[in-house]
Amino acid sequence: MKTSTHSQEKSPAALILGATLLTLIAVAVFALSPERTPQPAASLAVPQFIWIAGEHRAYELDLTSQVQLGVVGADAPADLEQRIAGTLHLKVYSVAETEVELGLQLSEPSLRVNGERDVLREAEMATAFGARFGRDGRPLNFSFPANMSEDVASQLEELVRSFQVIVPVSAQESWETKERHGSGRYAADYQVVESGLRKTKSEYLSGAPMYGESDDLDDAKTRLVRSVAEVELDPAASWIDRVSLEEELVVVTGIEAMARSETRAELRSVVLSLPGSLARAKGVEALLAAEAAGLNAVKAKAREAQRVPASPADIASFRETVAAFAASDGLDVDLLHAIARMIARFPELAPLMTGLIDEDRHADRVCSGLIHCLELAGHKEAQVSLVVLLRDQDRSQMNRVRALVALGGVDDPSSATLQQLWAATEDRAHHEAEDRANTALLSLGRLAASMRDSQHEEYGAMQLGLQRALDVSYSDDSRVIALKAIGNSRDADLEPKVLDHLRADSAVVRAAAAEAVGAMDCAESLPILTRSLGSERNGRVRAMIAASLSSMSHRDESTFREVQRLVRDEGDDSARFAMVCYLADHLDEFPDARSTLLSLMENETEERTLRYIAGKIYKVEVSR
Repeated sequence: MKTSTHSQEKSPAALILGATLLTLIAVAVFALSPERTPQPAASLAVPQFIWIAGEHRAYELDLTSQVQLGVVGADAPADLEQRIAGTLHLKVYSVAETEVELGLQLSEPSLRVNGERDVLREAEMATAFGARFGRDGRPLNFSFPANMSEDVASQLEELVRSFQVIVPVSAQESWETKERHGSGRYAADYQVVESGLRKTKSEYLSGAPMYGESDDLDDAKTRLVRSVAEVELDPAASWIDRVSLEEELVVVTGIEAMARSETRAELRSVVLSLPGSLARAKGVEALLAAEAAGLNAVKAKAREAQRVPASPADIASFRETVAAFAASDGLDVDLLHAIARMIARFPELAPLMTGLIDEDRHADRVCSGLIHCLELAGHKEAQVSLVVLLRDQDRSQMNRVRALVALGGVDDPSSATLQQLWAATEDRAHHEAEDRANTALLSLGRLAASMRDSQHEEYGAMQLGLQRALDVSYSDDSRVIALKAIGNSRDADLEPKVLDHLRADSAVVRAAAAEAVGAMDCAESLPILTRSLGSERNGRVRAMIAASLSSMSHRDESTFREVQRLVRDEGDDSARFAMVCYLADHLDEFPDARSTLLSLMENETEERTLRYIAGKIYKVEVSR
């Protein structure tokens, strides 16, 4: 983990640009009219912060900043508009006498600068991070993953500091505070009003960034034009409930540069109802635990010490290999694996892939192969590139789905990757989005199997998320996908949830449950599947039950006898074939089945079944 430390630029013009970009994030504390006159609050109760250990809250965030930047020598001022939107998750982990420990995560972030999306930065902004607040609401420090870029860490910290509201225990009808964020240190006045609190910045005390002092920044001044925020606190819930503000600042550095920043935004609490939320919150908890152990920093240093950057010759060779693979129409498997090995060796090559996967020039098979190369490389940089492909709305539906499938095949998914997959499961606004949502859930099930085997620190959250996905399924189709995802996980702890669906009204749900039980391969479920085979009224479901019995590593005499009894009178061709496969595949363990199979051959009219029996009894090579 790392705490906030940032270097200072020497040039005043560069400073004003940096301060302005921070202002875009940090200033934006939320919309109201500055013309309102504060009303006396003598009869109003003073609200207080409450912190509840274990509480998880979510906030809808929408923030727009407009900056006009003027630099001496430039022909005209530069205009910059930035908008950030998403859902800010907050979880309270511990509450001490003076401090609280928090986990934070911005899910489904949307970042647009002058109307253009920055999908790569969006993926990194979705990473969980930690914070310590005072009981009065003052942010004390922040902890970010060791491999997060400095500018994204600054952006996330300033985003949170924008919403800071300070309520001392001794607060009366009004009080004053001194606070800080990226645009400088300032004084603020608070007053109790009917709607809650009104926060007004009165003046800036310093225009220097908050991360240390520097004589080079003494001429940087922040002038406050207006800044008024309205705040609502929920007396029964942690932190704030809603903040709105409108703010305008002018930042000046000597005579070289000036920036005017206007910000409007809103942060308001929303009800948690999404299956991914638990997984995201648990991801924060694991991240904070890693911080305490110092594991992230140690691993990051070890990786950096071993890593040799790609040379210009390596990059040229990589591009040539990709071009050769494309020229082969995606058929040269050796080149495919060569590309994957190069990306694995030089992670900085992974971001190049998003540009090299050119849907206008490359055959569909080429795009598929290049996406598979990112899956084979599997490291964080490859995962980020796959997320970029997934989130790029200009990509074809097929390649966005392929990116989801590839994310489900990586060996060590990052917190950001898991968050993006859960976010994809929640978007079902139209047909294509629903296809992606289903694919994302199936990919999460695949990841669950490898995460459980490797004892991944976020597996507990994954388990809860899969269970939640099944619980909130709203249709037979969505239940089938959730059951398949749980089957992909092969987690025996989830089997009781699946077994309940063997009694569902829908035949397709019962078939999916039978398939999932077979994939979990638990000895305890063998008699349950056997009983279901005898009582099931739908032939296709009986076929799936028999197929699951055949795929399991556990077998017993009673199951064998029941299949042997039922197959003689089975009228459904697919169910009879699945039962025949079960008996024929286990002749070494249950030789009595030979006579049953020979008897079936006398009256069997379905060619596939006849061929399979003959192949197993007379040792003729056949396939299903």
